[in-house]
Amino acid sequence: MNATMLFTAFALAAPGLKDKPASAADLIGLWEHEQSFSNGRDQTQKRDAPLRYEFRKDGTYVIYQGDKELVRPRGFTFDPKAEPAKLDTQTSAGKSTGPSTTFAIYKIEGDRLTICKVHPGKARPTGFDAPDGSPNYIMTFRRVKAMD
Repeated sequence: MNATMLFTAFALAAPGLKDKPASAADLIGLWEHEQSFSNGRDQTQKRDAPLRYEFRKDGTYVIYQGDKELVRPRGFTFDPKAEPAKLDTQTSAGKSTGPSTTFAIYKIEGDRLTICKVHPGKARPTGFDAPDGSPNYIMTFRRVKAMD
């Protein structure tokens, strides 16, 4: 009986398949925007077509509204092993400056992606919150399934 109880305790404490750590491949793909939060409020905008982010294997990302490309391919880097996972995205060049980098953290839970980012020049967020007065901006996405 003691062996049975010990086996049961280990089985219950063991991480399940759904608890596997994020891998580099988890971020790659097409994600559809659901909500945005900033300054303690929902900042989600109504759009005529869904906003989608595509993270590509070649280290670029593209932003679409429906089928229309809003942002041409730009570079990104990420570290899924960092705690929390890090994501750095290149932004467009300003009128008097070159491209800059936006620092973010992200997490993937099932088919949900949460990104917490700041404007270029600000320190990387340390948590997934965006209270009033914070420079943090949170975006949530759901994975777009590939059509077979």
